[in-house]
Amino acid sequence: MAKSKLIEKWEASSRRSWNRHCRPYEVDLETTLKLHAELLLTNFGARNGTLVFTDMDAIWSHRNELSNLGYGYSVLDEPTDKANVVYDRDLFIEMLSEWEWTGDEATRPGWLRPPPTGE
Repeated sequence: MAKSKLIEKWEASSRRSWNRHCRPYEVDLETTLKLHAELLLTNFGARNGTLVFTDMDAIWSHRNELSNLGYGYSVLDEPTDKANVVYDRDLFIEMLSEWEWTGDEATRPGWLRPPPTGE
């Protein structure tokens, strides 16, 4: 099965920026339903990581359960052409910094921006 352009883009970013493996992931919900995420990014966004989906309608009614299971989630568009698959380091740093690091502070990537402070 061919990889989606979204996975290709995230794999490229992980090799260049934080050397973590991005992979498709299935979440078992209490309703015995399985949600297919395009990928799971561990150590970002929530205790169990952030799940990336491409269809908001498919997850909308499950967002509270995902949160209760310790997952963050984001919905991103599938890149539509080769230009959109190109890795943009600044864009990934901005997005991952917004999601915030949830892993061990000793392994926090140095390139991440600090979390926002209350104003």
